Amino acid sequence: MVSKMEALTLQENSRWTFIPESRRAATLSALTLSCHSYSTLADNKYISGPGYSKILGVEVPLSLIPIPTPAPDPQVPKLSAVALDCEMVGIGRGISELARISAVDALTSKILIDTLVQPTQPVKDWRTKFSGITKQAMTTAVAENRVLKGWPEARSELWKYIDSNTIIIGQSLNHDFDTLRMQHWVVVDSGLLAKNAIGPGVNRQWGLKALCDQSLGIAIQDHQKQGHDSIEDAFAAREVVLWCIGHKEELAAWGRKQKEEYIRKKKLQEAKRAKRLKQKKAMADRPPTFSTDDEVDEIVRWSDIAEDLGWPHPDTGYDPWSD
Repeated sequence: MVSKMEALTLQENSRWTFIPESRRAATLSALTLSCHSYSTLADNKYISGPGYSKILGVEVPLSLIPIPTPAPDPQVPKLSAVALDCEMVGIGRGISELARISAVDALTSKILIDTLVQPTQPVKDWRTKFSGITKQAMTTAVAENRVLKGWPEARSELWKYIDSNTIIIGQSLNHDFDTLRMQHWVVVDSGLLAKNAIGPGVNRQWGLKALCDQSLGIAIQDHQKQGHDSIEDAFAAREVVLWCIGHKEELAAWGRKQKEEYIRKKKLQEAKRAKRLKQKKAMADRPPTFSTDDEVDEIVRWSDIAEDLGWPHPDTGYDPWSD
């Protein structure tokens, strides 16, 4: 399995930045300066500690409340920066469970973890279109003992490489931390870097696929019905972060362009809605007819507003901006 992962790393070198040893200290310094503040993370749903159940508005067993990443141990040094991505499946309406975890040493590009995780609860929705995981793949991996046993074992495996001082890199990492039931506050989130570059007044988020396409010209998540690949997404989030911290002027220009485009679309959308309301009012003022023309009575569906607002899907609970 290790040789397979090493082969993948070599194959992917043309897509992802290799940081030479002479540049790793400078890169680590830049990452450290780019870590988000505690308040920024809290404002972006990096939920913490005993308040977890209160914030969610439900009773949560003590065993499920996220706990902090272990503090540094001078006798067991850990890595300085790790890129992380998880894939989740559905175990209930809007409830996710960890099913795959991938972690990469952000400085050396070495793959640390890339494995399926056997869910602790029965799976109701494999979300293959997004997770890339099928029931058959999980069944086979479990039979061959090629899985980690649930999120507790996956979290323990991750903690072999990190401590509370490790910089974790990823996209919308609050979802990954939630599914691992862990708190971690030293974070560089590609989604938050993009959000900060765009500035206030924009009520949407940019997914990892869009960020890679627009900032790097790299295509990811193009496996059609096979779904996402968490090792690809871990490398991709790392790549976006490296671009953001190394191209601040270009990032600012990208942010301005995205904000302008958002405002333009918003105004167009508002004009269309105003037109529909005017048409509906005109129809309501007319005498009753037997017309079956329903083109005017257009329904605004989830798909019409999701891209602009970045809301989770009301049926599956899947957040399209979590990857």
